[in-house]
Amino acid sequence: MLDEHDLVGPVEPLEEVLKSIYEAIDKPGINPASSGHLGYIPGGGLYPAAMGDFLAAVSNRYAGVWFANPGAVKLENILIHWLCDLTGYPKDSLGNLTSGGSIANLIAIVTARDAKNITTSVIPKSVIYLTQQAHHSVIKAIRIAGLSECIIRSVDRDEGFRMIPEDLNHKILEDKKAGLNPFLIISSFGTTDTGAVDPV
Repeated sequence: MLDEHDLVGPVEPLEEVLKSIYEAIDKPGINPASSGHLGYIPGGGLYPAAMGDFLAAVSNRYAGVWFANPGAVKLENILIHWLCDLTGYPKDSLGNLTSGGSIANLIAIVTARDAKNITTSVIPKSVIYLTQQAHHSVIKAIRIAGLSECIIRSVDRDEGFRMIPEDLNHKILEDKKAGLNPFLIISSFGTTDTGAVDPV
């Protein structure tokens, strides 16, 4: 018969656990919190952010629906409205906070799919436009959203790696002439590789 020690395993002192994390996880990889590191978006080492994560983890409140935690949902909505105001979006703009860009891309692609009623019958004739600067999570999100059979067009870029609107327009017109269904343009607001911002 198993007892609790068999299930948990040997208990190590906290100092040994932290040393092991440092040696096996932190030291071998990149340090995005370093002032000399500019090549990767996720940062770290911000005390207020760490405290926010700590408080969220300790309280572990579910904020997916209003009745479960009105305070947390209200806080999220206030932050979203503040960001909308900061960026000049209309007062009735909505959104949500995600764990990162990959989930945000998936939500955006599924929203576009549903808004344009892209059903199974029209997927093979539907066209998605992007550049080679699009984040790798975009292609994964397209696949997860059930749109891998869509036609994906790579739009030309200028010397600053930005999407060329004239090439996009040309491709859309050609696809319409061919009886295809252009439905989604994926632009970038600061790509991971070069920081390029498409002229939206």
